[in-house]
Amino acid sequence: MKKIYIISLSILFSISLCFASPWSDLINSVKSGNMSGVQSALNAGADVNAMDNDGKTVLMIASAKGYTEIARLLVSKGANVNAKLYSGETSLMLASGNGHQDIINLLLSKGADINAKNNSGQTALMMVCQWGHADVLKHLLNKGADVNARDNDSKTSLMFAAGIGNSEKVGILISKGADVNAMDKYKWNSLISASGSGYSDVVKLLLSNGADVNARSLQGGTALTEASLYGHSEVVKLLVSNGADVNGKATDGVTALMMASQNGHTKVVTLLLNKGANVNAKTDFGVTALWQASGGGHVEIVKLLLSKGANVNVRDNEGITPLQWAFRNKHKEVVRILKAAGAKGVLKAEGAN
Repeated sequence: MKKIYIISLSILFSISLCFASPWSDLINSVKSGNMSGVQSALNAGADVNAMDNDGKTVLMIASAKGYTEIARLLVSKGANVNAKLYSGETSLMLASGNGHQDIINLLLSKGADINAKNNSGQTALMMVCQWGHADVLKHLLNKGADVNARDNDSKTSLMFAAGIGNSEKVGILISKGADVNAMDKYKWNSLISASGSGYSDVVKLLLSNGADVNARSLQGGTALTEASLYGHSEVVKLLVSNGADVNGKATDGVTALMMASQNGHTKVVTLLLNKGANVNAKTDFGVTALWQASGGGHVEIVKLLLSKGANVNVRDNEGITPLQWAFRNKHKEVVRILKAAGAKGVLKAEGAN
């Protein structure tokens, strides 16, 4: 039995040798950075544009890994510098995302398209803005990358950099002519994105370089409404001090004060009220900041709004008052405060379970 087992292993080994090919040798040698192996495989007839099972050409693999000399050899043998993955990425994109400037220079010198786009419409510059190195960003811009190129959603490199809060990259892009007021297909811009994420340093940069503080998205939202929604008080301060409209409304009539009140952001509510926010503004559905704060059970905000003259008996379009809304959501302390402030109305037992 042991003898049969040994013979079987020998047969399997022989079969594997039969199936070895210049193609697999080339792929494996490039992946391991084995220069002599790459040369041997090419001499044996391996296709210089061979792809692995993921669709990456050997040049893409070398570019991503930073194997400059292997990439140089492949290019000298006719490797296609503009070949694309199934998803549209090129060798230049892979080299750029991984910070390999020597390979970037090599590829560009051999005709690589610096503004090529993947299937999402993103360029190498956009990719670097999201996860690459700032020095590579500068390098690509100096080599002619289009700073205002747009992807399939009309997003620009600046939007990507602002969206992750990278003030260094934002500054570099602006210095190279990036449009600070460019909007994507949803009318979302860099300032709205950075404000909603609380990136105060990026917000400062954008505002100091001409960003429109009151620009509106497709839904009518602004940088201020986004910052208020997520409770970014420092950003709210910056926006208001730079002329943000504290009473601006989204398409459904929602204001920054309502958003902050609904989500329990007491500090932002205080800031907005002190800057003149209309405490009794209504949405298209008749809802006010007090109505939202009451339904959310935000005791301190309810007190703040009442102290600034909020109408305690206001009704929404369905006739529901803040008192009823607080009762339905079982916020007993808010119910008590509203009653003490003069709230009227019968409370049905449906919310008392």
